[in-house]
Amino acid sequence: MTSLGPQLGRMAMPNPEVSVVIPSYNHAKFIVEAANSVLGQTLGNIELIIVDDGSLDNSPALLEAMARADARIKLIRQKNAGSHSALNSGVQLATAPWIAILNSDDIWAADRLETMLAAAARDGGNFLFSDVDLIDGDGALIDDSTHWWNIDHARNRLKVVENGVRKGLLYGNFTVSTSNFLFRKEVVSKVGLFRHYRYNLDWDFVLRCIYTEGVTVQFIPRCLLHYRLHGKNAILGGMPLAAVEAQNIIRRVYRDQFGAPETLSLSHYRHDRLLRKYLAGRRKRWEASYAELEVDRDKLSSLLAQRQLQFDVERRASTHRLESLSADLTAMESSRNEAEALLISRQAIIDRERLTNEAELAHNRQLLDRSYRRGVHVALERDVAACRVARLEERFTANPKGSDDRRGRGVRGWCERVKHVFYPGVVPAFNPEDAIFVRGNVREALGTLHYAKDKMPRIAVHMHLYYRDLAGELVDYLMHIPELWRVVVTGPWDMDALESDLAPLYKVCTDVRVVQVPNQGKDVGGLIQAVKQHELLDSDYLLKIHSKKSHNPAAYFEAISAVFGLHLENGDQWRRALIQPLAGSRERVEEILGCFDSDHTVGMVGAGPFVTTAADANVELHRAVCSKFGVPYGEAFVAGTMFWIRSSLLAPLLDDLVEVGDFEIDSRAVEGGLEHVMERIFGAMVVGKGFDLLKVGS
Repeated sequence: MTSLGPQLGRMAMPNPEVSVVIPSYNHAKFIVEAANSVLGQTLGNIELIIVDDGSLDNSPALLEAMARADARIKLIRQKNAGSHSALNSGVQLATAPWIAILNSDDIWAADRLETMLAAAARDGGNFLFSDVDLIDGDGALIDDSTHWWNIDHARNRLKVVENGVRKGLLYGNFTVSTSNFLFRKEVVSKVGLFRHYRYNLDWDFVLRCIYTEGVTVQFIPRCLLHYRLHGKNAILGGMPLAAVEAQNIIRRVYRDQFGAPETLSLSHYRHDRLLRKYLAGRRKRWEASYAELEVDRDKLSSLLAQRQLQFDVERRASTHRLESLSADLTAMESSRNEAEALLISRQAIIDRERLTNEAELAHNRQLLDRSYRRGVHVALERDVAACRVARLEERFTANPKGSDDRRGRGVRGWCERVKHVFYPGVVPAFNPEDAIFVRGNVREALGTLHYAKDKMPRIAVHMHLYYRDLAGELVDYLMHIPELWRVVVTGPWDMDALESDLAPLYKVCTDVRVVQVPNQGKDVGGLIQAVKQHELLDSDYLLKIHSKKSHNPAAYFEAISAVFGLHLENGDQWRRALIQPLAGSRERVEEILGCFDSDHTVGMVGAGPFVTTAADANVELHRAVCSKFGVPYGEAFVAGTMFWIRSSLLAPLLDDLVEVGDFEIDSRAVEGGLEHVMERIFGAMVVGKGFDLLKVGS
């Protein structure tokens, strides 16, 4: 061991208060910054003992220059013996009553010593350490809370804070490094020097301190040490040896402090030996594999040389072939250019024909749309005319008992003249606007009317299926409809998804269509989409049903039960109470169809308890939509939107007064939305045209 003391006539500081020991090994990049963080302390009465442990870089030269420039530095050089040896050499040379340690790659805060000595004087600690923050190789702070080191350090800090220093340090080395140690010199005489551990000598030392009588370990909760993580830290490459050392230290604590039996320690030793034996075996296997890889590498190098020679020969041959192919390619390029010119010419012809066809198709679609709309509006005019004639017959054919039969014949003749007004015939002079018609009403009984099977009306169904699990139930209802002309299913499903669910319908209906729509406007949105796609209104009568579930709380069902005079506990009961009066049996369906056929004033049929005039919560929106459709406000409607209707009465849906895009997507509202207003508009369209809304029971 050699010593380089004060040079150039400078005198060392007498009676230093703190001796600082820096063990140094191959840290030329960091040692000057570390030493300067000591020399720049706000507490100047120090000596700095730097022990170079046989460094092979230029750090000794840097330290010698610093020692010559500052008398407080004492430089010791020794052969490489490990960090514990360098620390013990420095500690034994210390002359001050306090000893602090700083590793050659870490940095202190400028007021570290002053702050910690003040805390010791206040609280009586004789071994102190502070909190630590992390820096990188360039000295930049690493404050990312998700960094693995910061996570581990925060966990250790929590254990110390929650359990105290003694128990918290048993969980892990919260001191982090010997760079964080400040202790009185007599602590060494009580605890002993640093033991020969490569990775955990700091943890071993502080654990001995906390269990040694007369040593008080004190934590300073302030970051006064900047611990550097730079890729060459010993601990980063120490696994699994670091874990073996930690086990050895913990065994000592078990034995010395907690009186663990010797057999338990021997068991730990045995498992460590097994681990070391396992690791040694793995190392031998790795070395053997590496030797085999070297042999394979030599063989592959020879093979690679042979392949390279073969490749050069093939490359020359390929170059010759490439030159030949280039000539062929040039000829092909010329032919390709000619072909492209021809292709462009033909493509231009195809494009002109396509544009012409698209224009014709668009024109035909417009003609078809106008024809469809015109047909629906003509049907509406026909049905309205038939309704008005029926209303006139009701007014003018009333013949009280005992009246003159000639008067009855006269009235009937006058009604025949009125029919010619609405159905062009031989008496065109009558003006229907001169007659006073009543608006539609709400009626209850079906009577004994029957379906005239010889008339063969076109019967359509709109079934909105949002809940696919209800498909079977709804299809069973449709099986009760005779001579079913068309079924249009809307919802989020395509035809492939519903093929098995709709299979029974093909036995009674040859025209089953599926229109896939988003959940926008619920069943009302599906109806509007189907109508705009020319799917429904070319029928005579239409049944509208949907897979209603109503996932609402019990309080909601109590409220609607009071409104409708029924005891409803869930959406399934509500749905069946709406549909069964409309399609619960074939006899009921035939009664309703017979009513439509024989009574031209019937425009809509709905389940009796659900026919109501309750206003929507959004009165402003309700009035605005009524105004847009030109229908009266506050008319009766079928709550739940399931009903039979004369198809032509839905003609206003073709006039683009409301679009599917006007509705909210996946709305969960039970009132106040556009779909709830449209629920009321359907009834107003019927009653406003002079038709009756028929209420039927179950």
